[in-house]
Amino acid sequence: MNKYKTLPLVAKSTLWFTICNFLVSSLGFITAPLFTRLLSEAEYGKLSIYYAYEQLLLIVLTWEMHLGGYQKGLFKYKGQEIQFTKNTLLLTNLITLIGGGLLLLFVKQFREFTGFGKIPVICLMIEALLIPGYYCWLIRKRTSYEYKKAVPITLLYSLSNIVFSVFALVLLSATADVKFCATCLVAVSFGAVFYFNSLFKNDPCSIESDRRIQWKFLLVFQAPLVIHSLSYYALNQIDRIMIGKFVGNEETAYYSIAYALAMAISILQSSLNNTLTPWRFSKLQQNSYNEVRESATFLLVLMASAIILFILIVPDVMRLLFPVNYYSAVWCIPPVSAGIFFIFLYSFFVNIESYYEKTVYIMVVSLSCSVLNIVLNYLLIPRYGYISSAYTTLVSYICFAFLHYLSVRVITRKIVRINEIVDIKKIIIISCSFLLLVFVSTLSYQNHVIRYSLLIVLSLIIYKYRLIIKQHLLNLNFKKNII
Repeated sequence: MNKYKTLPLVAKSTLWFTICNFLVSSLGFITAPLFTRLLSEAEYGKLSIYYAYEQLLLIVLTWEMHLGGYQKGLFKYKGQEIQFTKNTLLLTNLITLIGGGLLLLFVKQFREFTGFGKIPVICLMIEALLIPGYYCWLIRKRTSYEYKKAVPITLLYSLSNIVFSVFALVLLSATADVKFCATCLVAVSFGAVFYFNSLFKNDPCSIESDRRIQWKFLLVFQAPLVIHSLSYYALNQIDRIMIGKFVGNEETAYYSIAYALAMAISILQSSLNNTLTPWRFSKLQQNSYNEVRESATFLLVLMASAIILFILIVPDVMRLLFPVNYYSAVWCIPPVSAGIFFIFLYSFFVNIESYYEKTVYIMVVSLSCSVLNIVLNYLLIPRYGYISSAYTTLVSYICFAFLHYLSVRVITRKIVRINEIVDIKKIIIISCSFLLLVFVSTLSYQNHVIRYSLLIVLSLIIYKYRLIIKQHLLNLNFKKNII
């Protein structure tokens, strides 16, 4: 406790947000077997496709302002946070109404193509209007490291989602439509509270702002990122839709479970990145390039080690949690988990691109890799089945990271030497070594003795160097020097 009390605020925030994310995902893992039993394989596959379309529509209907433009704007318009939040929500609502109006014009065709019922479409539209209020509030708390407020609300949101969904399935009907609508209604309820609170909140100390200037900034900054988000969606979700079209809903269910389990390790990645983003912005602002470079190299090794450990232990988790029909999807987990490493790597490059407001570069790279992913899925899924989709995802993420590195080279050419901000030689060595270990770990799935031996050896290595790892974490020297 004494050590904890002496931790810097950013370190405490990272710790608690990481714990929160693990708890949220743990709730998901605990209840996933329940939902696979409450729903038939076909209905669970249909639900996975529903969620895939939901992510697509939320990107189009909200432009995900909270993920890019809003977070950057909090730094750009310091002292105008309350008014900037209102302007962000109003602009997001305007985009939602325009996009929603177009959707309603073609709602019949949309339902025929996607399988969505009328009520799920309505629920999704209302969610798109209100949920940005919750997301903007959460971003403000993350950016200012107010974990004491954000963590309990996040946990309550996740628990409410699970409990309400289970009751709806048991009391109404065990169908994908019921589960999806229950999820949307919880999102609407939470979103409404924070949406109206932000919209009608006043602060006499807040600096007046020009709505037109802030809207222009948000539109110019976010427009390329919408393409990036759609491309990222293609990498994460389009495979489920294509599996459903080419193979069937049952196979979609198998892949979705394996993908969700594999993405568990992304909890660590997203928690680190959410906290590192403002920290990196601060260091770039101070021209502290060496700290940015060294932290990236160390954290890549840490992430690679965590992923390999996860890959080695996950077959046992799969057997423990899910019905035997789902176990064949375990072969999807190593390549998808390996993709998390390259997500973390390219997030480092994207932070640099975002800081210098070069979001067009992000858009071009994302679009190129999403097209690659779709083409590979189109060619391989019909021929090799749904497991091939996991490998197309990995290949696409590797290309993502490489192209974003090239983008950073171009962006920083006139600002700083690339070697000062990115140690590319070490990154290549770490990446190649990691892929080799993933390959060996995957082969060990056929022999439990080899797999457990690798698990023990890697655990002992990490234990041996634990003090060095701890010292590296302390050397990151997080400080509350942003807000």
